[in-house]
Amino acid sequence: MEGYQEEIFKEKIISFLKTLPPNTGTTLAEVVIHTGIAIEWAEYTLRQLMDDFPVYVEINEKNELVYFFDTQPKPVSLKTLKKTLQWAYKASWWLVTVSFKAWILAMLFTYFLFNFAILIGGLLVVAGEGGGALLEGIFSLFGKVFGAIGDFFFKIIGWKSEKQIDLEEENATKRIALRMDGKTEQEIDAILTPAVIPQKNEDDLLQQIFSYVFGATNTEIYNDEYWEKRTLKLIEANKGILHASDLVKLQGISLHNARLHATKLVARHRGEISVNEHGIIAYHFPELITENTAEKPAPIWENPTPLEKMNDNDKETNQAIGWINGFNVLMSFISTFAIQFWFYGDSVMPDWVLLTSLIIPFLFSTVFFTIPLLRKPFVYFRNLSIKKQNDKAKTFKRIFEKFEHDRNNIENNPENNTKLIPENTQEEQIFIALEGTPTAGDNGKVGFDFPEIKNEIS
Repeated sequence: MEGYQEEIFKEKIISFLKTLPPNTGTTLAEVVIHTGIAIEWAEYTLRQLMDDFPVYVEINEKNELVYFFDTQPKPVSLKTLKKTLQWAYKASWWLVTVSFKAWILAMLFTYFLFNFAILIGGLLVVAGEGGGALLEGIFSLFGKVFGAIGDFFFKIIGWKSEKQIDLEEENATKRIALRMDGKTEQEIDAILTPAVIPQKNEDDLLQQIFSYVFGATNTEIYNDEYWEKRTLKLIEANKGILHASDLVKLQGISLHNARLHATKLVARHRGEISVNEHGIIAYHFPELITENTAEKPAPIWENPTPLEKMNDNDKETNQAIGWINGFNVLMSFISTFAIQFWFYGDSVMPDWVLLTSLIIPFLFSTVFFTIPLLRKPFVYFRNLSIKKQNDKAKTFKRIFEKFEHDRNNIENNPENNTKLIPENTQEEQIFIALEGTPTAGDNGKVGFDFPEIKNEIS
């Protein structure tokens, strides 16, 4: 813009904002008066600062927008330390991932092939000595093991086992019936046997084994980017309009955080903020209006966070991986005994042979089984936390269902405007975060009303 001096204007406005007492907002008029910046430049610079600092807007008694900026930056040392730790964590995890995958390739399958060769050699010896019945029993036992392993490898390279073909035929019939019932494809995929749902390309052999040991990697990440995309879809569905209550309903957050998020979106997506005659703040995004008939994203109580899985694999894959590793554990003893018997007889086996044939594969396979067992309690407690978060979403459902009830009934019967009584401490905290107004009822219990949200959705 001609005549616009961004850095100078930003510095002037930030200096003025820092003179304000804590938790004190300012209007556009006050910014202009205290900085001497032309009103159009002051308004534009405030919009630029929305992307630099946490900010939300409220209205005063004159229905003017009041900007609340947090211009106190975090200490540089803490920000630098946090960034350094994040970088170190990512680098360490990448090193662990690469190293472990290389270790798997070198150890698990090398020893599997080595032990398999020893097993075949031993079976040939038994057969040559007339141990037919024993050989038949051994073949029957290992037939089950290698059958599961075979299905696993067929799946990896794209071949289909007979069992998978049967499942696909069965599920094709079920899919037609579910479609007739009105189920979406996503809902159908969740209902049908996961084993026949196509896997992602990255689910290769090493990735599946890595997931078996270290846990699920193909989970949907509920981060800031995820929530912003859902919010933008909501704005599209609302034809470019957003209220703080919309974000409360979508994300299950406090009113304060909803205002912060909405204001940040205004800065990022060329939005505008307006106040109507009732004092309700609306966030407008004219450039996000499309001709599409967009469906509103589901509210927080219909979009629960999925529980964490132990890994990305289906049951058959995990069983096959377990059989391979269990085979190596068992064969580490049998192979050592066979090597001793075939090559050393009554002599003492060298230490390096004992190390490579027994100790290393046994320790590797033990660690391979131990890590998932150690992860299990952590996954359990994280899922307890997720369940608590999903239970919290039910409180938001209760609140917004009350709003819907009031909107449909209050005009005809004002006595229906009952207060919501919190059922537990967590609900009471949510009511307070939504700026609920507590009122003591005739029964002595404190009920809450939510005028801020109610005004926006009425």
